[in-house]
Amino acid sequence: MHPLEGHNLSGGYGQAIVIRELDFAVGRGEWLSLVGPNGSGKSTLLKLLSAALPAVGGNVQLEGSNIQTLAGEVLARKIAFVPQRAVVPVGLSVYELVSLGRNPHQPWWQWRSTSDDRRAVEEALERTGLTAMSDRPVESLSGGEQQRAFVALALAQRTEILLLDEPTTHLDLRYQLELLELLQAINRQQQVTIVAVLHELNLAARYSDRLALLHQGRIRAIGSPEQVLTPGLVAEVFGIEVSVIQTAVGPQILPLQPCR
Repeated sequence: MHPLEGHNLSGGYGQAIVIRELDFAVGRGEWLSLVGPNGSGKSTLLKLLSAALPAVGGNVQLEGSNIQTLAGEVLARKIAFVPQRAVVPVGLSVYELVSLGRNPHQPWWQWRSTSDDRRAVEEALERTGLTAMSDRPVESLSGGEQQRAFVALALAQRTEILLLDEPTTHLDLRYQLELLELLQAINRQQQVTIVAVLHELNLAARYSDRLALLHQGRIRAIGSPEQVLTPGLVAEVFGIEVSVIQTAVGPQILPLQPCR
Protein backbone atom coordinates (compact mmCIF):
# COMPACT_ATOMS: atom_id res chain seq x y z
CA MET A 1 0.00 0.00 0.00
CA HIS A 2 1.31 3.43 -0.96
CA PRO A 3 1.10 6.13 1.71
CA LEU A 4 -0.53 8.61 -0.68
CA GLU A 5 -2.58 7.92 -3.81
CA GLY A 6 -4.92 9.78 -6.12
CA HIS A 7 -7.75 7.87 -7.80
CA ASN A 8 -9.53 9.52 -10.74
CA LEU A 9 -8.90 12.78 -8.86
CA SER A 10 -10.53 16.02 -9.98
CA GLY A 11 -10.83 19.35 -8.22
CA GLY A 12 -10.72 23.10 -8.50
CA TYR A 13 -12.43 26.25 -7.34
CA GLY A 14 -16.19 26.61 -7.67
CA GLN A 15 -17.17 25.82 -11.24
CA ALA A 16 -13.57 25.97 -12.46
CA ILE A 17 -12.14 22.45 -12.59
CA VAL A 18 -8.33 22.64 -12.56
CA ILE A 19 -7.23 19.04 -11.90
CA ARG A 20 -8.84 16.43 -14.13
CA GLU A 21 -9.08 12.68 -13.49
CA LEU A 22 -5.57 12.06 -12.17
CA ASP A 23 -4.33 8.64 -11.09
CA PHE A 24 -0.96 8.33 -9.37
CA ALA A 25 0.76 6.99 -6.25
CA VAL A 26 3.63 8.24 -4.12
CA GLY A 27 5.93 5.62 -2.59
CA ARG A 28 6.96 5.58 1.04
CA GLY A 29 10.14 7.59 1.52
CA GLU A 30 9.95 8.95 -2.04
CA TRP A 31 10.50 12.56 -3.15
CA LEU A 32 8.06 13.44 -5.92
CA SER A 33 8.19 16.94 -7.37
CA LEU A 34 5.32 18.52 -9.28
CA VAL A 35 6.55 20.62 -12.19
CA GLY A 36 4.84 22.43 -15.03
CA PRO A 37 4.05 25.90 -16.35
CA ASN A 38 2.00 28.44 -14.43
CA GLY A 39 -1.67 27.46 -14.36
CA SER A 40 -1.01 23.76 -14.93
CA GLY A 41 -2.54 22.78 -11.57
CA LYS A 42 0.50 22.09 -9.39
CA SER A 43 -0.61 24.04 -6.31
CA THR A 44 -4.20 22.88 -6.71
CA LEU A 45 -3.08 19.25 -6.73
CA LEU A 46 -1.03 19.81 -3.57
CA LYS A 47 -4.08 21.33 -1.83
CA LEU A 48 -6.14 18.30 -2.82
CA LEU A 49 -3.47 16.00 -1.39
CA SER A 50 -3.49 17.91 1.90
CA ALA A 51 -7.32 18.02 2.12
CA ALA A 52 -7.09 21.83 2.13
CA LEU A 53 -9.31 21.59 -0.97
CA PRO A 54 -12.07 18.96 -1.31
CA ALA A 55 -12.10 16.74 -4.37
CA VAL A 56 -15.07 17.13 -6.72
CA GLY A 57 -14.37 13.77 -8.33
CA GLY A 58 -12.43 10.70 -7.28
CA ASN A 59 -10.49 10.77 -4.03
CA VAL A 60 -7.14 10.93 -2.26
CA GLN A 61 -6.18 7.85 -0.25
CA LEU A 62 -3.93 8.24 2.79
CA GLU A 63 -2.66 4.79 3.78
CA GLY A 64 -5.82 3.26 2.33
CA SER A 65 -8.34 5.70 3.84
CA ASN A 66 -10.20 8.46 2.03
CA ILE A 67 -8.49 11.61 3.23
CA GLN A 68 -11.80 13.50 3.46
CA THR A 69 -13.09 11.06 6.11
CA LEU A 70 -10.15 11.53 8.50
CA ALA A 71 -10.36 13.76 11.56
CA GLY A 72 -8.21 16.88 11.44
CA GLU A 73 -5.93 15.84 14.28
CA VAL A 74 -5.36 12.42 12.70
CA LEU A 75 -4.49 14.05 9.39
CA ALA A 76 -2.14 16.54 11.09
CA ARG A 77 -0.17 13.72 12.66
CA LYS A 78 0.38 12.19 9.22
CA ILE A 79 0.75 15.16 6.85
CA ALA A 80 2.46 18.55 7.21
CA PHE A 81 1.60 21.13 4.54
CA VAL A 82 3.64 24.28 3.84
CA PRO A 83 1.57 26.51 1.52
CA GLN A 84 3.08 28.94 -0.94
CA ARG A 85 1.67 31.98 0.83
CA ALA A 86 1.18 31.23 4.49
CA VAL A 87 -0.66 33.78 6.62
CA VAL A 88 1.85 35.47 8.91
CA PRO A 89 0.43 35.61 12.45
CA VAL A 90 0.84 38.96 14.18
CA GLY A 91 2.31 38.92 17.67
CA LEU A 92 3.80 35.41 17.62
CA SER A 93 7.51 34.85 18.05
CA VAL A 94 9.33 32.45 15.76
CA TYR A 95 9.58 29.95 18.63
CA GLU A 96 5.83 30.19 19.32
CA LEU A 97 5.02 29.72 15.63
CA VAL A 98 7.20 26.63 15.31
CA SER A 99 5.72 25.27 18.56
CA LEU A 100 2.33 25.12 16.84
CA GLY A 101 3.67 22.12 14.96
CA ARG A 102 3.44 20.13 18.18
CA ASN A 103 -0.30 20.69 18.68
CA PRO A 104 -1.41 17.52 16.83
CA HIS A 105 0.68 15.42 19.21
CA GLN A 106 -0.85 16.83 22.40
CA PRO A 107 -4.09 15.65 24.04
CA TRP A 108 -6.77 18.33 24.33
CA TRP A 109 -6.33 18.64 28.09
CA GLN A 110 -2.58 19.28 27.90
CA TRP A 111 -1.51 22.92 27.68
CA ARG A 112 2.16 22.67 28.59
CA SER A 113 4.82 21.47 26.17
CA THR A 114 6.76 18.35 27.07
CA SER A 115 10.49 17.81 26.82
CA ASP A 116 9.86 15.94 23.54
CA ASP A 117 7.92 18.94 22.19
CA ARG A 118 10.69 21.37 23.14
CA ARG A 119 13.32 19.11 21.62
CA ALA A 120 11.39 18.89 18.35
CA VAL A 121 10.98 22.69 18.17
CA GLU A 122 14.62 23.41 19.00
CA GLU A 123 15.83 20.87 16.45
CA ALA A 124 13.57 22.36 13.75
CA LEU A 125 14.86 25.87 14.52
CA GLU A 126 18.47 24.70 14.38
CA ARG A 127 17.99 22.79 11.14
CA THR A 128 16.46 25.80 9.42
CA GLY A 129 19.04 28.26 10.77
CA LEU A 130 16.54 30.19 12.91
CA THR A 131 17.79 29.54 16.45
CA ALA A 132 19.19 33.07 16.81
CA MET A 133 15.86 34.52 15.63
CA SER A 134 13.61 32.42 17.86
CA ASP A 135 12.53 35.38 20.02
CA ARG A 136 11.79 37.73 17.13
CA PRO A 137 8.21 38.42 15.99
CA VAL A 138 7.44 36.47 12.83
CA GLU A 139 6.15 39.61 11.09
CA SER A 140 9.57 41.26 11.53
CA LEU A 141 11.32 38.62 9.41
CA SER A 142 12.15 38.93 5.74
CA GLY A 143 10.12 36.94 3.24
CA GLY A 144 12.80 34.25 3.04
CA GLU A 145 13.13 34.01 6.81
CA GLN A 146 9.36 33.68 7.17
CA GLN A 147 9.42 30.88 4.61
CA ARG A 148 12.02 29.04 6.65
CA ALA A 149 9.96 29.56 9.82
CA PHE A 150 6.96 27.83 8.26
CA VAL A 151 9.18 24.99 7.06
CA ALA A 152 10.48 24.72 10.64
CA LEU A 153 6.87 24.49 11.87
CA ALA A 154 6.30 21.57 9.48
CA LEU A 155 9.51 19.86 10.62
CA ALA A 156 8.50 20.21 14.27
CA GLN A 157 5.25 18.45 13.38
CA ARG A 158 7.33 15.31 12.66
CA THR A 159 4.94 13.76 10.18
CA GLU A 160 5.49 10.90 7.77
CA ILE A 161 4.48 12.99 4.73
CA LEU A 162 5.62 16.52 3.92
CA LEU A 163 3.85 18.61 1.27
CA LEU A 164 5.57 21.82 0.18
CA ASP A 165 4.31 24.42 -2.29
CA GLU A 166 7.34 26.18 -3.79
CA PRO A 167 9.40 26.09 -0.58
CA THR A 168 12.29 27.98 -2.19
CA THR A 169 10.18 31.07 -2.96
CA HIS A 170 11.80 34.28 -1.61
CA LEU A 171 15.05 32.44 -0.80
CA ASP A 172 18.35 33.44 -2.33
CA LEU A 173 20.40 30.74 -4.03
CA ARG A 174 22.40 29.77 -0.93
CA TYR A 175 19.28 29.27 1.19
CA GLN A 176 17.52 27.45 -1.64
CA LEU A 177 20.31 24.87 -1.71
CA GLU A 178 20.58 24.69 2.09
CA LEU A 179 16.84 24.10 2.46
CA LEU A 180 16.70 21.47 -0.27
CA GLU A 181 19.77 19.71 1.17
CA LEU A 182 18.02 19.66 4.57
CA LEU A 183 14.84 18.24 3.06
CA GLN A 184 16.85 15.63 1.17
CA ALA A 185 18.57 14.56 4.39
CA ILE A 186 15.20 14.21 6.16
CA ASN A 187 13.82 12.31 3.19
CA ARG A 188 16.71 9.84 3.07
CA GLN A 189 17.55 9.45 6.74
CA GLN A 190 14.03 9.39 8.18
CA GLN A 191 12.18 8.06 5.12
CA VAL A 192 9.81 11.04 5.16
CA THR A 193 7.74 11.09 1.98
CA ILE A 194 7.96 14.47 0.20
CA VAL A 195 5.70 15.92 -2.46
CA ALA A 196 6.87 19.37 -3.49
CA VAL A 197 5.94 21.95 -6.09
CA LEU A 198 9.20 23.28 -7.50
CA HIS A 199 9.29 26.04 -10.07
CA GLU A 200 12.96 25.64 -10.97
CA LEU A 201 13.30 22.54 -13.16
CA ASN A 202 17.00 22.03 -12.51
CA LEU A 203 16.51 22.01 -8.74
CA ALA A 204 13.61 19.59 -9.16
CA ALA A 205 15.77 17.29 -11.28
CA ARG A 206 18.61 17.46 -8.78
CA TYR A 207 16.70 16.56 -5.63
CA SER A 208 13.72 14.44 -6.71
CA ASP A 209 13.36 10.71 -7.15
CA ARG A 210 10.55 11.29 -9.65
CA LEU A 211 8.91 14.23 -11.40
CA ALA A 212 5.24 14.61 -12.32
CA LEU A 213 4.95 16.97 -15.28
CA LEU A 214 1.55 18.69 -15.25
CA HIS A 215 -0.06 20.29 -18.27
CA GLN A 216 -3.58 21.72 -18.34
CA GLY A 217 -4.63 19.90 -15.20
CA ARG A 218 -3.39 16.47 -16.23
CA ILE A 219 -0.18 14.53 -15.71
CA ARG A 220 1.59 14.60 -19.06
CA ALA A 221 4.48 12.44 -17.84
CA ILE A 222 5.69 10.94 -14.57
CA GLY A 223 8.99 9.21 -13.95
CA SER A 224 12.65 9.83 -13.24
CA PRO A 225 14.13 13.24 -14.15
CA GLU A 226 15.81 11.60 -17.14
CA GLN A 227 12.45 10.26 -18.35
CA VAL A 228 10.51 13.49 -17.87
CA LEU A 229 12.91 16.32 -18.74
CA THR A 230 13.43 15.38 -22.36
CA PRO A 231 13.75 18.06 -25.05
CA GLY A 232 10.51 16.85 -26.63
CA LEU A 233 8.40 16.98 -23.46
CA VAL A 234 9.85 20.32 -22.33
CA ALA A 235 9.15 21.82 -25.75
CA GLU A 236 5.60 20.46 -25.74
CA VAL A 237 4.68 21.64 -22.23
CA PHE A 238 6.82 24.76 -21.69
CA GLY A 239 7.18 25.92 -25.29
CA ILE A 240 10.97 26.21 -25.17
CA GLU A 241 13.80 24.40 -26.85
CA VAL A 242 16.37 23.00 -24.42
CA SER A 243 19.51 20.97 -24.36
CA VAL A 244 19.83 18.33 -21.63
CA ILE A 245 23.26 18.20 -20.01
CA GLN A 246 24.52 15.37 -17.81
CA THR A 247 26.28 16.78 -14.74
CA ALA A 248 27.67 15.59 -11.42
CA VAL A 249 24.25 16.28 -9.84
CA GLY A 250 22.26 14.57 -12.58
CA PRO A 251 20.54 15.85 -15.72
CA GLN A 252 20.20 19.62 -16.03
CA ILE A 253 18.49 21.57 -18.80
CA LEU A 254 19.90 24.52 -20.70
CA PRO A 255 17.18 26.73 -22.25
CA LEU A 256 18.01 27.66 -25.83
CA GLN A 257 15.10 29.60 -27.30
CA PRO A 258 11.30 29.70 -27.48
CA CYS A 259 9.76 27.14 -29.80
CA ARG A 260 8.87 28.50 -33.20
